[in-house]
Amino acid sequence: MPDTQRWLRRIYLSEAISNIGSRLTAIALSYQLYKQTGRGADLGWYYLMLTLPGVIFSNPFGRLADRYGRKWLLVYADSTRAAILLVMAFLVPPQAAFWLFPLVFLSQVFRTLYDVAVTPLVSDLSGDEAFLVKATANLKMIFNASFVLGLGLGGFVAAYLEPRYVFMIDAATFVFSAALIRTIPIKGARTPGYGEVLLAMFHWRDYARWFHLVWEGFQLIRQQKYRKAIIILEFMRDFGYGILNPLLSLWPQALFAGIPNSLGISLGMRGGGSILGGLFTSNYISQRFSNRGFFFRLCVAFVMAELAAMAISFTSNRFIIYIIGSLAASFFMNAFEVSAFARYVSTAQQHEKGALVGFFRFTMQLTLTLGMGVYILIVDRMDIRFIPLITLSVLVMSALMLIILRRSFESDQP
Repeated sequence: MPDTQRWLRRIYLSEAISNIGSRLTAIALSYQLYKQTGRGADLGWYYLMLTLPGVIFSNPFGRLADRYGRKWLLVYADSTRAAILLVMAFLVPPQAAFWLFPLVFLSQVFRTLYDVAVTPLVSDLSGDEAFLVKATANLKMIFNASFVLGLGLGGFVAAYLEPRYVFMIDAATFVFSAALIRTIPIKGARTPGYGEVLLAMFHWRDYARWFHLVWEGFQLIRQQKYRKAIIILEFMRDFGYGILNPLLSLWPQALFAGIPNSLGISLGMRGGGSILGGLFTSNYISQRFSNRGFFFRLCVAFVMAELAAMAISFTSNRFIIYIIGSLAASFFMNAFEVSAFARYVSTAQQHEKGALVGFFRFTMQLTLTLGMGVYILIVDRMDIRFIPLITLSVLVMSALMLIILRRSFESDQP
């Protein structure tokens, strides 16, 4: 077990470093785009490039994570992303931000491969259910926390460094992440060649039967009531956050432009809230998953508190209230997401974890993409103060759906 914990900590560190690198790139480019064009819709198109690969590739890559050594999929994914970032740093002029879109898309393709393989990799270390639930909760917490913390750091970095230097920093984080994962010994895992993995990633047969893979994902979800409940809730919640996420980069720049580094401060506070919410779930909730009634009541409390904090945050004209509300909303959002996702993964058999995580990410990225499409249509046509009301309305409906699905949360039966 001591060795297992040591390897697990390396996975945690790799996830944090890799994801922070991703977010540094995201915020550096969004900052550059807004400075060049001043149009909120351009941010929406950019974030669309970040989510589309998850829609297209999550299901095929989920199957890939069940066929090949997951450790090597992570190593190849981050190594390739480092190479792409170096191309972005040295070969694309800073004033041609839109030329970076295809490279951003390709980088996110390999990020999708990383995301669908990292959670199942944990199960390669130990098959103990309590271990898996706690480790999955920690991974989800680290993902969400580093996602938003990276945005917060990116807000500061983008204000003082040219994007090319940010890309170089990001490339270094990916190399370090790949090196960490490479040191983890996984017994019985075959080592696939890089060319073999590339051919498997883009094999035409997987995409010719893409809809069939989606259907197989639905079949996995239908096998268990809780899985169905979580996918329904995630579909609703991620649609709302798809509308909101691009706004998180626009809101501080548009409404609090007079405050130095308002973007970095606000996103950093969301990162802090995510960290605290994930730590709370990992340390105090993961051991009580077996009490399904308590688990349901806790999820309802998290969602209601998230709604209240978000409402306070976006209806205030004071920056201090906005950032405190953002911290609280992120705390409760991440606490719910970590708890729900950890239990979702624990319902899967070892041979189907990759497919189940792939379908979850497909659902998440699809609804985020739909939400961002709505954001692009409305952001330049209405006062941005009304946009959070749409997200709040969707989250209210998801809270009502959570209450309706109570029996699925409290049941262990298929």
